[in-house]
Amino acid sequence: MKTKSEIQKLIAEALQKAFSTAVPAGEIHLEHPADRSHGDWATNVAMTLTKDLGQNPRQIAEQLVAAFPQNEIVEKVEVAGPGFINFYINPGLYKTLLSQIDDKYGYHKLMVGKTLMIEFGQPNTHKEFHVGHLKSAISGLAISNMMEALGYKVLRVNYFGDVGLQVAKSTWGFMQKDRPGDFENWDVHKKMKYVDECYVFGSQQMKEDPKVEAEIREINKQVYARASTPAVEVYGQIREWSIEHVNLVFAKLGVVYDRQYPESEVDAEAVKIVKEHIGEIFVESEEAIIYDGKQEGLTTWVFITKEGLPTYSAKDLALAYKKFAEYNPDLSIVTTSVEQRDYFKVVIRALERIDSKFVGKYMNLPFGWLLRNNKKASSRMGENVKGVDILHEAEELAIQKIKVDKSYDAQEKARIAELISLAGLKFL
Repeated sequence: MKTKSEIQKLIAEALQKAFSTAVPAGEIHLEHPADRSHGDWATNVAMTLTKDLGQNPRQIAEQLVAAFPQNEIVEKVEVAGPGFINFYINPGLYKTLLSQIDDKYGYHKLMVGKTLMIEFGQPNTHKEFHVGHLKSAISGLAISNMMEALGYKVLRVNYFGDVGLQVAKSTWGFMQKDRPGDFENWDVHKKMKYVDECYVFGSQQMKEDPKVEAEIREINKQVYARASTPAVEVYGQIREWSIEHVNLVFAKLGVVYDRQYPESEVDAEAVKIVKEHIGEIFVESEEAIIYDGKQEGLTTWVFITKEGLPTYSAKDLALAYKKFAEYNPDLSIVTTSVEQRDYFKVVIRALERIDSKFVGKYMNLPFGWLLRNNKKASSRMGENVKGVDILHEAEELAIQKIKVDKSYDAQEKARIAELISLAGLKFL
């Protein structure tokens, strides 16, 4: 209910009843008095009709008040000064409106009938969920909620990398390192801390030793080929832990996805899409397949490596096709850190050239970096702050701030601390 428009309609009815004068309700001026003791709304309509009705504004106002219809919105109507009319809203109306609004305050119907897809979160497997993913999850949740408030049907999706060199590095590192004897009894978050150490170890060894690099690249090929090898078996186990790990964090944050897309679901189609457009959009260069964006003021990106494997850019093309085949949204947003802005300019340009249905319907929404010691942290060097650690530290801080109260048992304190810490992180 819009009280302003309802009062305008009631004034128009009173004018018709008292003076047989038709005035469009939308043209009747209403404003909030500067002094709230003069009511919730006020109008000068009596003053604007003096010439037409041949009466002074005070007389017109008094007759309008006498003719004002009985209703549930306005509790009292008074004439003030030379001819102003003040309206006092029924206090019970606010209670009724609030109960009707419930948790939908501020919602609009502007985009009703439109579907918006937003991709956020995006933690890769075989590595620990870090603070950048935490920021992406919280920002994406906020944006999706705001879009929902505009009337969009919002589809929340996650796209995570479960193939590629990063998973091969972790897999190789896990196979090389000796695990503690009680490893199998660890919870999944602790296991992923160990896997993260394996990733750092694998990254360092690959950089220093050509033999290790060859072994990791071989594991990468086996994973893409879905080969039946010991390495792929280890890869699969770590993948399961990774997904459980991130889903527990998402659940804690209140993030519920409509669809989760693993890279392994689009890698084969990615190669096909790129190869179908060689010459037209992509070109071969040094055994790889690239998009040469220099003539368009863009950067140049590799889409298929010289080993014949799809890069992130190729897989993002296939992902876009899959999203639109499954849901056909009116707008699809991909949130990323700001460093991927130029990358997505190339991906989206290639996508729009391949198929015009994507023009104006696929966009990248970048957010700023989270810096540590004024520089970007490197997951390859083990520098990233871990998301689970941030959540735990925030809860510990909240517990310290809770006043001592004998009415709270340990379980209640823990729950209050969890709510406070999550609220603090989300609105930080």
